Amino acid sequence: MDIIHDSLNPYVENSEFPTFIEDTFSELRLGGVMVPPSLGGLGFDYLEHFSLVYELARKDASVATFFGVHNSLGVACIDKLGDEKQRAYFLPKAANLETIFSFGLTEPNFGSDATSL
Repeated sequence: MDIIHDSLNPYVENSEFPTFIEDTFSELRLGGVMVPPSLGGLGFDYLEHFSLVYELARKDASVATFFGVHNSLGVACIDKLGDEKQRAYFLPKAANLETIFSFGLTEPNFGSDATSL
């Protein structure tokens, strides 16, 4: 299934994030690729996860970044460092993208403009 396709062109041209991709990722449970199946995820290993990042990046870097940040910075931190209560609460919601993890980037004199650093 080609989940990233030519329908992204208008989004790229308008510098907008293709929010429809969240529904597709949710349907495929791509919000929890490394989450154990018992918690609603796919149970992929790191190689499988980063293979997905690579393939997504071949089509669109912003979608690959969304996927990577959610799964690597958010989901993986809860999975590896959270207690059982945190894992049981957050990981099923993350797997179906009911909860979306992100990060904030701010730098003095540049705000969130990472390219100006």
